[in-house]
Amino acid sequence: MLVGALLQRMCRQPIVSGDGQTVAYQVYFRGEDRRSFPCLAASEKARLCRVISERLQVIADNKRVFLNFTESGIVQGLPELLPSSQVVITLLTERSPSAALLTACQRLADKGYQIALSAHEKYCCWEPFYRLAAVVEVDAQRVTGVQLVRQIAELKHHRCQIMAHCQVDDLSAESCRTLGVDYFIHPAKPLPLEASLSEQGMIAADRI
Repeated sequence: MLVGALLQRMCRQPIVSGDGQTVAYQVYFRGEDRRSFPCLAASEKARLCRVISERLQVIADNKRVFLNFTESGIVQGLPELLPSSQVVITLLTERSPSAALLTACQRLADKGYQIALSAHEKYCCWEPFYRLAAVVEVDAQRVTGVQLVRQIAELKHHRCQIMAHCQVDDLSAESCRTLGVDYFIHPAKPLPLEASLSEQGMIAADRI
């Protein structure tokens, strides 16, 4: 697939702090498995990463970008083609992790990358990853009440920051501080980036 076509499928959701300020963006690729970074040939992967790296200021308004990666993408070293100072590597936790994945995440952490874990059930197999993760997502729409409080407390024990999938208005600022939630991401449909990139002439330039 052409890089320009992939850029057209990029969209983003704001990540906000407890006081409602946008601090980062979650960037997705529409149509990909769990909106993860696309599976491409080696040359195309390198080119897409280069294009994204060059255009992060437009993509995220000079804020950090959270990008979803599957286990295979991380093990293959794909995130290492992106600048560690500007991206957060979100590991999709849809299956039990392998030893190779833990090794790859340790390598990323050693190189200065921040790692986030997507929302998941708490299994002992993820324990080694909590010491590497800067951020762990929780689904505050599906997990509520005592279960949510317990889950957040357990994650805070590992000194992870917490990002909740819910509307900021769902919890008062005081409740946010009490529970230990650091960031929020709204579950609404992500906003396409095509218009912003087109204004900069970035999509047309990559139709090759």
